[in-house]
Amino acid sequence: KKKKKKKNVSKMASSVAQIDERLAAEEASPLTAEEQKFADAALAGLTEEQRAKLSPVDIITVVRGYQTYDPRLEETNKAMKMIADWRDKAGYEKFLKEALPMAAEFQKAWPERIYGCDKYGHITIGFRFEELDIAEIDKIIASDKTSEEGSESALLLRLQGQKLATTMKYKVLAAAAAGTQRYKHSIVIDLSGMGMSILSGHKRQVIKMVMDVSANYFPECVWKIYVINAPFVFRAMWAVVKPWIHPITVAKVNVLGSPKDAVKKMAEAGLPETAVPVWAGGSNEGQQVGDILQKYISEGTH
Repeated sequence: KKKKKKKNVSKMASSVAQIDERLAAEEASPLTAEEQKFADAALAGLTEEQRAKLSPVDIITVVRGYQTYDPRLEETNKAMKMIADWRDKAGYEKFLKEALPMAAEFQKAWPERIYGCDKYGHITIGFRFEELDIAEIDKIIASDKTSEEGSESALLLRLQGQKLATTMKYKVLAAAAAGTQRYKHSIVIDLSGMGMSILSGHKRQVIKMVMDVSANYFPECVWKIYVINAPFVFRAMWAVVKPWIHPITVAKVNVLGSPKDAVKKMAEAGLPETAVPVWAGGSNEGQQVGDILQKYISEGTH
């Protein structure tokens, strides 16, 4: 039984590696002729001004992010329009020019750092659950006079959008320096201190609100997710749903135990110890996303 289990694990690792190689090659490539048809159709639904504000990478991420949706053409068109409209409303073109109100407070309440790169050139973003301060985020929501009571906080969504715009710019610049195209990043999440309250209630609602900004307006941006110090109940739930999830999604998510287990798994995926957060078993101290944003603003990096 042990030999059979080892054989299955080896076969799974080989399959994941093959998927990674294929996806990394696709990511580095321009749109194919077939993909360009979807891009042209989606762009036709935007105003000339909206089209001018989209970068080639913006277009690629939407087209590839919706390639498994059905009907693909309709869903891609809707997504491109939704993202362009949100950018207009949120003032996206100013995100790297000036800090939004409460930006410093948000970065402190939901701190994230950028670490090193994997063998393909994907940057790593780290987040520790125990550093999340929902009470401070609630203050940001309460200060938002632009949203109706009971609705999502427009300011909170814009603050998360500004953070994601910062990481996207960082990825584009890093990829350009490396001479390749990369628009995805890996995420390391430390679940230490996470209680059962995360599964329901107000805390879950706030976290979902913030994370939905990425899902809705920054598609196709995640390469790998490493969850460390995952409670038993979390790992048990993942084991149950994993067989029902698409292989490409499964290849992205790694629910792990201790940092020692995590750093080994990351190394196998091409993420060296020097690129891994110190708190995840690596040696990289990282850079605060908020500090990078301030640097871009002061230097005029748009």
